[in-house]
Amino acid sequence: MTATCFFNDCNNSVVPGSWKCSFHKNRSRCLVKSCQNQVYTRNLCVRHGGKRRCDAPNCSRNVRLGNFCSSHGSGIAKKLCIEAGCTNVAHKRQRCVRHGGGRQCKIHGCKTHARTGGYCCRHMRLVKAGVPSPDSVASPSMSCPGKEVAGDNVKTVDELLADFGALTCGKGLFDVPHIELDTILLMEF
Repeated sequence: MTATCFFNDCNNSVVPGSWKCSFHKNRSRCLVKSCQNQVYTRNLCVRHGGKRRCDAPNCSRNVRLGNFCSSHGSGIAKKLCIEAGCTNVAHKRQRCVRHGGGRQCKIHGCKTHARTGGYCCRHMRLVKAGVPSPDSVASPSMSCPGKEVAGDNVKTVDELLADFGALTCGKGLFDVPHIELDTILLMEF
């Protein structure tokens, strides 16, 4: 019968000439007599003081945040927007999204906040559908969000969306009716 590793709940075989397995070979044992746990810090396991205890009265849990356990710690304090009276969480430039702390959509001229991949929700749907962005078409005079080219006719995506009753770029996302993008991309001019 082969010997098993010294540490608690380890059933691996020991390395020849040792009392530890290959996984535990570089770990030390707790200094407390008859303890079979590995050292956490200060030559002690967690149970015997390798981790500090919570400073709250009558609490013997291990420290997580500062000097307190996860139950008594206040958690990580999130910074608030610096605008007077605003209680929203700050993002960029110490401001919330409403007060200019969010990122704008990558599409030139779009004033909507970016949500995914640097695009607002509306433009991300167009990007996924394959509608070209202003950067992928050679015309320097283009504005939000780009041009759709079919033969000699050139229309902006905003013009195509307007044909379906959608709003122009920069308006509220939730005011835009559902539009089948495949229909827009395949329509003839």
